[in-house]
Amino acid sequence: MEIDSSTQPVAYSAFFLILALLLGTEAVFSASITDEFQRKLFLKAEHAIKNNQQSLYQQLRPALVNYPLLPYLELERLSKNLSAADNNEITGFLQQQEGTAVAHLLRWRWLGYLAKRQRWQDYADFYQPVRNVTRQCHYLNALIQTGQKEQAFKLVSPLWRHGKSRPKACDPVFAAWQKSDQFTTDEVWHRIDLAMSRNNSSLAKYLKRFLDKEDQAWLQSWLRVHNKPERALTESKLVNSHAYKHKILAHAVYRQTRKDPLEGMELWDKIQKKYPSDQLTTHLVNRKLAARLIHNDDPAAYLFLSSIEPCSHDSTLQETRIRAALLREDWDKVRLWIDRLPPDQQSEERWRYWKARAMLASGQYKAATNALQSLAEERSYYGFLAADATEMPYMLDNREVPASPEEVKKISRLPEAERTRELVALERWSHARREWRYLQEKLSQQELMAAAKLAESWDWHDQAIFTLAKTGYWDDLDLRFPLEHKGKVRKRAARTGLNPAWVYGVIRQESAFNPTAVSHTGAVGLMQLMPSTARMMAREMRQKTPSKRQLTDPDTNIKLGTNYLRTVLDKLDGNPVLATAAYNAGPHRVERWLPEQTLAADIWVELIPYKETRTYVKRVLTYAAIYDYRLGQKTKRLSKRMPFIEGTARETAMTEKKLANL
Repeated sequence: MEIDSSTQPVAYSAFFLILALLLGTEAVFSASITDEFQRKLFLKAEHAIKNNQQSLYQQLRPALVNYPLLPYLELERLSKNLSAADNNEITGFLQQQEGTAVAHLLRWRWLGYLAKRQRWQDYADFYQPVRNVTRQCHYLNALIQTGQKEQAFKLVSPLWRHGKSRPKACDPVFAAWQKSDQFTTDEVWHRIDLAMSRNNSSLAKYLKRFLDKEDQAWLQSWLRVHNKPERALTESKLVNSHAYKHKILAHAVYRQTRKDPLEGMELWDKIQKKYPSDQLTTHLVNRKLAARLIHNDDPAAYLFLSSIEPCSHDSTLQETRIRAALLREDWDKVRLWIDRLPPDQQSEERWRYWKARAMLASGQYKAATNALQSLAEERSYYGFLAADATEMPYMLDNREVPASPEEVKKISRLPEAERTRELVALERWSHARREWRYLQEKLSQQELMAAAKLAESWDWHDQAIFTLAKTGYWDDLDLRFPLEHKGKVRKRAARTGLNPAWVYGVIRQESAFNPTAVSHTGAVGLMQLMPSTARMMAREMRQKTPSKRQLTDPDTNIKLGTNYLRTVLDKLDGNPVLATAAYNAGPHRVERWLPEQTLAADIWVELIPYKETRTYVKRVLTYAAIYDYRLGQKTKRLSKRMPFIEGTARETAMTEKKLANL
């Protein structure tokens, strides 16, 4: 590594002597400095900045002038004492690092400092549009404070219109806006509507102060209906006209439907007779009711679902009716309603599969077989189900990403890639992911394939997987389904009696092999364990309660995760479909989702109320089949992984029989 001696007047011999004293006995006098040595030097320099050892940092800096992470050191140096930095110094760094992750970080920190010091003109000068609401409100406040109220007020409404409270930074902006002629009663009602749709009645009550007496009375009626939905039929205000009258009536139905869908349906019928609704309100209420009535076995529920006619563009309501027909195995309706979907939706794999199933049920074997054989050529959940139905092999051909070593090398030399590589080596994961995002924004489809290969070479599996997904190239099974921690997975699967391919399927879906992954709910590690679940498993295994940090250790996480998966499987009578759903949504929810009558597993999966869990189950089961192939095992077909879902009526009957025999 060459050292730019012009940047610091330090004699080479003295300089390297300092390095030798700092870093130990490494061969610092060799012609090239190793990556590992540079990383150690970087950490020393970083430590010097954190401890205000500016002189030491300046002595170390010359050896790092060509090191990819030098900008991070300068970022920390400037951030350490923002009060001493001036606009020119900040501007110089931002211009030098324009379009990079470090520029974003410095601007973020600098704006925070300027807002805290109420340096509003500087804030307005340095601000760039961001999604962060606090930053946006600070910017609008900066415009107001610097005499640009009109420009600011034009931008307030989108921030105001939200069903939850906004950050404190918005308070002075809203206060100024509310004194202007742009703050109207319509704005107040719009936000009340959003608040009530989120069941945030406390915010609605707060907004009451901005209404006149007549509108306050209407809001009070809404709040009474919110607490007791049946009052929609007796509330005196509702006999009059108001812009939000039908919103209040619809809200009553929504609230009642949450308690009991059938009661919600009955209330809606009464409301329609007393207060005929406009077409939009009718459509929205029908949509909400339909979603709640899918699983209800009452004939009245299905009669209602059959009677409504979705708008041609409302795919959600159309699909809801199809799923309701699946529960009842009303195959004529399944096919009829699939045929009414727009052509692009009909061509989706799931509807191709269910239409073929409907044709089989009606005896159209040849047409159904042809449709299923065509679908079986896909490597997917529905493709595998179709292959099972036609006894065709799974599509498991592996084709490496078409990115040459030269293309990968070219990407590796880009500044963002060099910085990412070093951040990965130092396990600075948040910075590494940020750099990687900035890199991807600059790449073409072909370059993204090369970048995926590069990430794979670093064993950075989650980013290799996600990067390749952006290209739509799905055939590199080695890259998309890595065998990381193979020994640990096999060992724990053997001890818990689980199929290692299933364990791998869970890991692949949960974390994509990111051991430090933390979800928005607080789940941690490869198998995304909640700390409470980990504590419970540790107690059952008579082990010490792991810390959150220990859950990022692959061995600990896989050990506890496989034990929990085994526990869930046993709790749900050994049904892997139910256990997979329970791993995502919790056993208590899955038990509530059990059908009254025994149901085919593919139908049950399609009816899982949570879209996230539906998708999760489909992916884990599909990934498990692929991992059988990757592990060199005999592929267990989905039809074998998906036994029938026993109905609760059967269990109730068995329990009653046992009690009768006592």
